[in-house]
Amino acid sequence: MELTRHYAKTCDLPDFSDPELAALMPEIAPAAGTVPPHRKYWEFASAALFFRDTGVLREDAKILDVGAGHEELLYWLAKHTGRVYALDIYGRGDFAGLEADGAFAQNPAAFAPYPYPEDRLEVVDADARSLPFEDESMDAVVSCSSVEHMGDLRELGTVMSEVRRVLRPGGVAYIATEVFLKWSPLNARPVGVLAKALTGGRRAPGATLRKRAIDVLTPGEIRRHLVRGTGLELMQPLRIEVSDEARRHPVRVLGPETVVEHDGQPHIVVGVPGGEFTSIGLPLRRT
Repeated sequence: MELTRHYAKTCDLPDFSDPELAALMPEIAPAAGTVPPHRKYWEFASAALFFRDTGVLREDAKILDVGAGHEELLYWLAKHTGRVYALDIYGRGDFAGLEADGAFAQNPAAFAPYPYPEDRLEVVDADARSLPFEDESMDAVVSCSSVEHMGDLRELGTVMSEVRRVLRPGGVAYIATEVFLKWSPLNARPVGVLAKALTGGRRAPGATLRKRAIDVLTPGEIRRHLVRGTGLELMQPLRIEVSDEARRHPVRVLGPETVVEHDGQPHIVVGVPGGEFTSIGLPLRRT
């Protein structure tokens, strides 16, 4: 299967000048045309182009969105494929009051940014570590900045093995996650566990020896736990590089729920204590 562009890469500012990506972003998410470049919209457009490249955008295709929330990509895919399954733990977990709003499960049309074929979108309230679908039942799987929030490294491997199980032979997946561009010992899991212990859980409350305080992966963790041993093949070599221009004004994260936006600046590189991260796309195929 020959791809027309390189999808296994990090989000970067020059990508937003790419005519195809730039045109698709506001088509999928109208808000993308009114804000500075944002890595979430890059994820949506990259997934859409990947599915076009791999022949998934057709009337008889079935696509599963893992950790879907109520993202705009769901509605766009429903316009271009036969069936879309939006899977998340709606109304529960850390994102219950955000992307995984329980109201979406009751009425997904209320969240739609534009008209779409409502009979093509089905909401599935379930845990990604045990997908409620038969083996080899999906043509494609997509997930945008969600899998890193689904547990520790062992559980991430379980999620990816489940993705492989439900994909038909030759089926494809586009998994966007978050990767460190710069890392320091402050981001190590034992440091998070120590901070949690010393502050009685006030700092790094989710840290364990298998899961760091912030849900971001190193390149090595991505290769080991999202690709190797999952039965999924990375279709291109990973490119982990971001231009100096994109890194000049990083968005800053001060705590688990506190993000400091820079007015008018791109939301591409995110700065955390001792490190920086951004989105990365993984074009995968079931071997």
